[in-house]
Amino acid sequence: MELNLGSTSKIKVIWNGIEYYARKPKTQELIDLDSKTELMKEKGSKSTDIMIEFLTSLGLPRDMILDLDVDALSLLVEGLMPSKKK
Repeated sequence: MELNLGSTSKIKVIWNGIEYYARKPKTQELIDLDSKTELMKEKGSKSTDIMIEFLTSLGLPRDMILDLDVDALSLLVEGLMPSKKK
């Protein structure tokens, strides 16, 4: 039996007519994000800094992320997260 998992997926993100590329997060990055989010909840910190750090680690420029409106940010995060099987 052979299982080819391919390679890291890249996603093209278009914002204000400019193309950007982000990669899908690795398993360890999702674990780290969960840990940081839990710690943030305990401290009462804002999650935006954690999300900006996470998105920049996937290859998106900080200035582009800061320019997104709330709906666009939500769509971006949904598009980069693992899909759930139906």
